[in-house]
Amino acid sequence: MHVAAKVMQTLVLVALPAMSQPGSLVVDKSCGDPMLESQLWEAVSGTFLSVAATGGIEVRLVGTGSKVTVHLAGIAPPKQPDAKAAFEQFVRDKSGDKALTVLMPSDWTFASVKPKDVTASIKLQDSSDLGLLVIENKLARFREPPPYKMSRALACQYRRSDQAANTSTAR
Repeated sequence: MHVAAKVMQTLVLVALPAMSQPGSLVVDKSCGDPMLESQLWEAVSGTFLSVAATGGIEVRLVGTGSKVTVHLAGIAPPKQPDAKAAFEQFVRDKSGDKALTVLMPSDWTFASVKPKDVTASIKLQDSSDLGLLVIENKLARFREPPPYKMSRALACQYRRSDQAANTSTAR
């Protein structure tokens, strides 16, 4: 796909979420505008396979059929067994048997050999953001993402949702 078409596809995906539902991104001007950030993201379609023991989400990519484990950018998966089980069940319920879109960072996009383990964001079929949903439902905590793995505006939204979700609750 031509680079300009990829960028436009990604801009549409990021800019037009269903704004009234949980997990949807509302542009908060104090967090910046994700449309003005210079980082490129490739929207890659896939289907949910399972939740890995590491808390990563195994996805089969449409087109190539390859399997990749996606670690949600900005998310610290729970470590306690009961909290981990609740996280995994929630992810299965939201993602299972549904198309999803992985917003791959540019290092994946331009890699000649695609890594099988990535840190990225996932959009569900209804345009909601999976990471934001797990934070809002108190199933995981926000964790500062590695550089260039998610937009600063999205990280700001995660941070604020985490603060609003009564973060004193142990997970």
